[in-house]
Amino acid sequence: MSRLLGINLRTAQRITSGEHLLRADELVELASLFGDDVLDVIPRTVIELFPEAYRSYLGDWTPGSQQLPAFVPPPVQEVIDWNGAVADLGDWLADELTGGRTGLVSEAVIAHHVAAFLADEAIPSSLLMVVGTPATYPAGWLGLNILTRIPTHLRLGCLLDPLRDPVGALRDTLTVFYEVLAYGGERMALLCLGHRIRGQMQVHVAGLAAAQPGNVVTIPFQVGGQLDVPAARNERTPDLQLTVRASAATDPNAYVIALGIGKAGAPSRMRAWTPVTNISAGSSARWCPASGYGR
Repeated sequence: MSRLLGINLRTAQRITSGEHLLRADELVELASLFGDDVLDVIPRTVIELFPEAYRSYLGDWTPGSQQLPAFVPPPVQEVIDWNGAVADLGDWLADELTGGRTGLVSEAVIAHHVAAFLADEAIPSSLLMVVGTPATYPAGWLGLNILTRIPTHLRLGCLLDPLRDPVGALRDTLTVFYEVLAYGGERMALLCLGHRIRGQMQVHVAGLAAAQPGNVVTIPFQVGGQLDVPAARNERTPDLQLTVRASAATDPNAYVIALGIGKAGAPSRMRAWTPVTNISAGSSARWCPASGYGR
């Protein structure tokens, strides 16, 4: 090529490697010397002017729109596919339990698995942020903020067996639900539940234990008072409204459920409250509904 075109060897090498920008006369010479195959590299449409890997970065721009193209930033997902996330987490959890790796599963490990699923759904880990520190949440819980179109505040709960204190775990669960109410955007909880915590749900929040995707369950604030949830000591505490977004029970020892968390509408309950003194060791004042619950 160097001899045929009368150019130096370095220029010929740059032409063959694609580093040299060909002029029209050089292209004519190359096609005349080596045939029509040379012309296959010439773009025939405007979009072919851009390397294939870059074309998706052009967004909604179309050739001939009388606007110059510009690369757009990565899209922000509108919503999270909770059905897919829960099904994927349920299948993975069943494999871990069957493989005898229950002791390795924690809220942090679950968060890694959820992050991997979201990455496949075009929500990279760079759009996830851990909220708080391990001391911020009760044992078994972790907080994530996810940058979707409407910011998602997610709380992950790993409440699998063996669970030493299922009543305390249910108290912690309602505490986390009330904590996330302070945020705007979409408030979600993703829970992995064992038999013991589900048993307590049957006792205290039976509607949630039997709920199916699409169901809306209201948990009166009195339930929080019965369980001594700190937020329920305030007389202005709202009822919780939980929307079941997805659920999966791929293993008899694990149940995965995604819940949207909100405040219920107009409350229908007594607002009378009575201070009660806890006379157990380390006594302190606390509040409970005047209607009373067994303590």
